[in-house]
Amino acid sequence: MSLARLDIAFSILTLAFGVWILSHALHYGISSDIGPGSGTFPMIAGLFVTLFSAATLVRAVRERKVASDSAQDRVSLAEIAKIAGILVMIALYVGLFQSLGAFLPLPLLMIGISLVIEWRTDFGWLVKLAVISVAFTVACYFIFADFLRVLLPVGPLGF
Repeated sequence: MSLARLDIAFSILTLAFGVWILSHALHYGISSDIGPGSGTFPMIAGLFVTLFSAATLVRAVRERKVASDSAQDRVSLAEIAKIAGILVMIALYVGLFQSLGAFLPLPLLMIGISLVIEWRTDFGWLVKLAVISVAFTVACYFIFADFLRVLLPVGPLGF
């Protein structure tokens, strides 16, 4: 598949995903009595995804008119599989967001995406990845729950 076609297809897909995020953000609520609501962060993320997807789509359509389909502009099946794997991981996270909360599935998302990008099974690397993923999740919890006071969906463990 050519890079221009992949840019267009992926931009359309992420544009639809951004609109879907925006619609769900409104469902969660943008504000609450104590500050930003649980839909505030998804609203911001959805806006960024939608805007950048639209910009990428416009750029890809404009460049396609002047670009040629050369061999170096081809995307391999392995690269497409990585993109699909990342999208599956994000879809799983979004699917688990409401039932498990915002933070419980986050380390799994980070570990999953890392393994999709580069499959490694050496113990030391996996431990570092797990520690970084958990530390990032704890930092996100304190940033959103304590500092910003954003009410995100709570999972079965209370966070």
